[in-house]
Amino acid sequence: MSIPSIPTASAIHSKTNDEPHVEVSAILAALKDMDLENLFKVMKVVTAETEKKSKDAAKVVAKGKAKANAKAAKRASAVKGVMPPHLMKPRAWVEYVLAYGRKNGWKAFTAQQTRKDKNTDMKVVETIEMPGSVLHEGVHIFEGSISEKDPKGKTLIQKDAMSLSKVWWAQKTEEGTHEELYREFEAQYVPTVVAEESSEESSEESEIEVDLSVPVTVVTAPVVAATAPVEEPKKVTKKGKNAQ
Repeated sequence: MSIPSIPTASAIHSKTNDEPHVEVSAILAALKDMDLENLFKVMKVVTAETEKKSKDAAKVVAKGKAKANAKAAKRASAVKGVMPPHLMKPRAWVEYVLAYGRKNGWKAFTAQQTRKDKNTDMKVVETIEMPGSVLHEGVHIFEGSISEKDPKGKTLIQKDAMSLSKVWWAQKTEEGTHEELYREFEAQYVPTVVAEESSEESSEESEIEVDLSVPVTVVTAPVVAATAPVEEPKKVTKKGKNAQ
């Protein structure tokens, strides 16, 4: 038995919908004339369309909730302009290392940073060999950093101190080369609430970028999932005199 044709009303044009309008009462009346087989066919189509529209509506609702939750979490995480308490001590340690290094110098150290390879679209970890310091005109600078562009050389900056502080003493792992210096820092450390800088974060919480204008050696290795094929590390060496 063929499905009876369902009567349709004339197309009603509006500003928002130019598709023909069908009266629900006419559809319901047509269903009464259908046999069981065709009713099941109609029911299948209606069920599929209902599920599709329900999923679309759920996505819209979920997206709205996600945005609202993200805003609420951001407001609750910390007061704007004030550094969260758990970041205060790591930041203070970085500042202490920066001041100590500029005053007393530093030995060559290793820093790591993560970036995305433009060719493979994979995240790679770069191991940066930063040179030690030399005293030049009363200022400790990176060895080999004097050039025509920088006749005075490059000294330790905040980004470098973030890397060096984790080498000297990492607060999370309780390991490092300068535990005694860290204990001296702890002895004089007094927690305070300070303004948070938007461009920099704690050395314990952020990925570190180093100053590549300093003559360094860069060793790159891919970061891959456990099931992904391992890419052979590649070594890139920037010209410059490294510390012994």
